[in-house]
Amino acid sequence: TQTGIIHALASGVDIVEVDIVPCQDGWIASHDIRLSVSTEAGGLTTEKTEDEIREIRVKLANGEASEEHLLTLSDVLAIAASHGNGADHDGYLVKLDIKFSNQELEDRLVDTILTSGIPLTKILMTCGFANISQRIATLCPELPFELNTVEPTMFLTQYELMDQELMPEVFLSYVRSFARLTNAKVVSMMHFAMQKWGDTVTRKLLAGIAKMGLDSQVWVVGSLRDYKKYGEIGATYALMHNPKLI
Repeated sequence: TQTGIIHALASGVDIVEVDIVPCQDGWIASHDIRLSVSTEAGGLTTEKTEDEIREIRVKLANGEASEEHLLTLSDVLAIAASHGNGADHDGYLVKLDIKFSNQELEDRLVDTILTSGIPLTKILMTCGFANISQRIATLCPELPFELNTVEPTMFLTQYELMDQELMPEVFLSYVRSFARLTNAKVVSMMHFAMQKWGDTVTRKLLAGIAKMGLDSQVWVVGSLRDYKKYGEIGATYALMHNPKLI
């Protein structure tokens, strides 16, 4: 929501992450294409225009409608530009996480970013699906990316490939391969997997990522203890749902 983005930027966090999905004629800020998940409306985001999206109110945690309305991607970028101190903001300003895509609207996504007035160096793109990331990177090779590692992580955990020597090399091989296909600047790592694999493996992964000249992020971190631990062992960022903890 507008209030959430403004409060996050005002709190001094390094970067604000906003999930995006397509609507009928553009892109909006939402984690899910099902409107009933977080709004008073029903149906799918892909059935609504941007103008219709702006009229839909977001639900509070208790299920009641709030005074906040859904935002389009243009709205999000305008808010970030107005409240993120622009070029004075150190590092990235906003990260856009594509949760669902419509290939026919990916040109529109890139155009919206390019016409936002925010320098590309302040925007970070990410997506859990490597093929979507590659398509966006082809449309705009200069757009910085965070390499999402959900796919190799789920493969390794599903088949319980826990070998302390082999597993890090498999993971880092994926990073080396796909980082070249996008303008990757950051590599994201899943907190639950780091807990499962242990600190020894996590240190190897973070060191390997740093050796490639890439930053790293661990998500989602829910405690101050883990936030401090990842900083101590080499992570660049920690994604938190509650930045008030720090």
